[in-house]
Amino acid sequence: MTQSLIWFPLVGASIFFLSSLIMLGTKAKKLNRQLARTEKYRKAFDANPRSVTLKVSNGKLPDLKSVLTERKALLKARLKKQQDKQRRLLSRLKNSQLNKRK
Repeated sequence: MTQSLIWFPLVGASIFFLSSLIMLGTKAKKLNRQLARTEKYRKAFDANPRSVTLKVSNGKLPDLKSVLTERKALLKARLKKQQDKQRRLLSRLKNSQLNKRK
C-alpha cells in the first residue's frame, strides 16, 4: 500500500509531462508549417528585386523665392481644380433636378 502511494505522484507527473510534450509537439508542427510558408514567400520576394534609380542632382538647392512661387502655383492649380470639380457637380445636380420637374 505504501509503495503504491509513492508511485501515484510519479505516474501522475509522468502523464502530465507526456501530455505537455504532446501539446508542445503539435504547436511546434504548426509553427514549422508557418515558418515554411513564410520562407517560401521570402524566397519569392528575394527573387524579385526592384531596381531603384536615384535622381542625380547638380549639387545646388533651389532658392527660396523659386520654391515659394512654384508652391503658390501648385496650390492655385489645386484650388482651381477643386472649384471646377465642384462647379461641374453642382451643374449636374441642377440638371437632374430640372429633369425631375418635367
